Amino acid sequence: MRILSWNTAFGRGTAAAIKLANNLDVDAVLLQEAAPGELWQGTLTGDNVPGREWGSWVLLRHRTIEPIPIDGYAGWVSGGRWLGEAAASVTGIFLFSVHSPTPNATARRRSYVAESRRIVSAICEAVPSTAHLVIGGDFNFKSFGNRIGSEVVRSDAAELKVLAAFRSLGLSNVWQDCHPGEPLPQTLRWKGSPSTPYHCDGFLMRGWNDAKVACEVMQDETVVDHSDHNPVLLEISLHPAG
Repeated sequence: MRILSWNTAFGRGTAAAIKLANNLDVDAVLLQEAAPGELWQGTLTGDNVPGREWGSWVLLRHRTIEPIPIDGYAGWVSGGRWLGEAAASVTGIFLFSVHSPTPNATARRRSYVAESRRIVSAICEAVPSTAHLVIGGDFNFKSFGNRIGSEVVRSDAAELKVLAAFRSLGLSNVWQDCHPGEPLPQTLRWKGSPSTPYHCDGFLMRGWNDAKVACEVMQDETVVDHSDHNPVLLEISLHPAG
């Protein structure tokens, strides 16, 4: 099973994301700042952020999804229970696309890190603890993982505290757990400092203890024209050899 997550930069990279998803033959796509409209031929769930022309979406190639709303985050969080062929060999798969929200004139928000913690906690409360859960998206951390000593960017105390809280909920930080001891790759080319290796996009998962998992940040230069974020690809083998 393959799942792609990508922030498509105010919707401008949505078509490129869907093309990439088709080229990679992924089973599900978790989009943020996206406007899939009629571009996707399968099932989708999600909504635009109020007052915006883009939002968070879950796109499925096969079957359907039973939406589970997360109160207070319309357009920023979408997802639910996947009722599909790819889920047939396990009991319950829940997918969520997350974008830690920014404040605006009508919606006051706390820090990105605090909002991410609140979102993830709400998702975990809504999903059975024994289910297979995947949360992917743009968490708006500078370091969505623990930095090693050689890295230029450092995790701050608030980020480290929330990352530990995610662990306490039984969640794996997938890229880091697949690449222990490695520097966090850049997922955001922020216009204020495009070369700084901010790592704010990724996956959390719970309930996949018997699966083989791989996770990669796609740094192909062709994605640069479509978004200031890099896509992240998750691969789950439900029946690993051996």
